[in-house]
Amino acid sequence: MKLDPEESPFDLIDRTQFLNVSSFFYFLIILFALFLGWLVECNPLEYLHWDLKAVLIGIVATIPLLVYLYFSIKSEFKAFNYIREFLVESLGPLLCKYDWWELFGLSLIVGFGEELLFRGVLQHWMTWYGPGMALVFSNIIFGLAHPHSKGYVVMVFLVGLYLGGCLYLTEDQNLLVPMITHALYDFIAFLVIKKMYINREQGSSNTDID
Repeated sequence: MKLDPEESPFDLIDRTQFLNVSSFFYFLIILFALFLGWLVECNPLEYLHWDLKAVLIGIVATIPLLVYLYFSIKSEFKAFNYIREFLVESLGPLLCKYDWWELFGLSLIVGFGEELLFRGVLQHWMTWYGPGMALVFSNIIFGLAHPHSKGYVVMVFLVGLYLGGCLYLTEDQNLLVPMITHALYDFIAFLVIKKMYINREQGSSNTDID
């Protein structure tokens, strides 16, 4: 299934500038998170500190997301097919221009920026509704911030619920846990999308990782 090129927002970006533009965008997200946190008196950095246990928990917490990633690649559900095609056709050509370490750096800034805003500020700030409602409301916004399609919004919402739940895996609700999980998942997803695109360009229907 080929998507209409006009459906890809990445066509507006010079592919050679993708990494710089993306990094700058998420740098602005980080600044916005800090500003919003100051505005609502909820400093997200108060919930972020280095802890080896939190790092290990974040790594282990990536496993269910990787199971989901594998299922979404193998699934023949229409919604998964559409999302998979969109990501491969729009991101694939861009990701192929970069080495793994560059994609790892991009994953780190994406995970740090989005978690700082959606979990560090919004979820914590909304706890006056109660932890459960804060988790739901903040991730409704998280999903709507990725409005490619209805199915994609729902997928991002569900992933956000999981990442928000990861915040409670440590007693001090260390933001480092969902940041590690988010960044590691994105990194592996980037590599998978890159490989799927290369296989497709080579005329291969095999989407498995060697």
